[in-house]
Amino acid sequence: HFQKGDIKNALQYYIDARKANQSKNFARIIDEKIKLCGENKLRICWDIHHSCNFRCSYCWFYGKWVHAGKNNSYPPCDKIYDFWRKIYDRYGEAQIEINGGEPFIYPNFQELISRISSMHSVKISTNLSMIDASIIDAWDPEKVEIISTFHPSWINYDDFIARVKPLRDRGFTRNVLYLAYPPQLQLSKIYKEKFNKENMTFSIQPFSGIYDGINYPDGYVAEEKAILSYDGAEYQSSLSQLVPSSL
Repeated sequence: HFQKGDIKNALQYYIDARKANQSKNFARIIDEKIKLCGENKLRICWDIHHSCNFRCSYCWFYGKWVHAGKNNSYPPCDKIYDFWRKIYDRYGEAQIEINGGEPFIYPNFQELISRISSMHSVKISTNLSMIDASIIDAWDPEKVEIISTFHPSWINYDDFIARVKPLRDRGFTRNVLYLAYPPQLQLSKIYKEKFNKENMTFSIQPFSGIYDGINYPDGYVAEEKAILSYDGAEYQSSLSQLVPSSL
């Protein structure tokens, strides 16, 4: 069941239907959703796999990565490319937003994005830990955007900014995302100043979950809410953690 304009749920239906070999009506459903939305471009959120090289304590998959990874599937690049080509043939260029896990540890990821971005625009949320210089030359910043997520418990600022700068200079990224996890919230003002000096926008996203017995984001106190909304920081009201449908 989908709400008007809910393309993401329509695509999730397709994924579920493929598993059950019941995808015959998918094209009709997507066509109806696009017509209802009046959108010129299909927007698709793709959770590419449930694997990550970080183990952040605030992640939905913390302590569950091994179990979640059992459902990972890695079809050949040609098969994946063929799927996205069919989307292109039917709907034209789509905007594909890729999350994980960590997308850059997906097998043959650089080649995969090179091929997909020849048809579609792509946004990739990544911790930057696996990015190397060859990517800058392989991809077109007009078609690929890097969403840089900073996790200071797993990568220090100096290492992170060294990875961001080449991407910034070539136009792949201008924004850094930071989670307002209670133990690291007080540091956000320091990091904001550092990233702003590097001509990077610093966006804070609320934590959704339980910490120290308190349910967030409802549990933020006045002082913490003030940090979330201070001048100069772009406050992201949407959740940075994607809630998995099942584990």
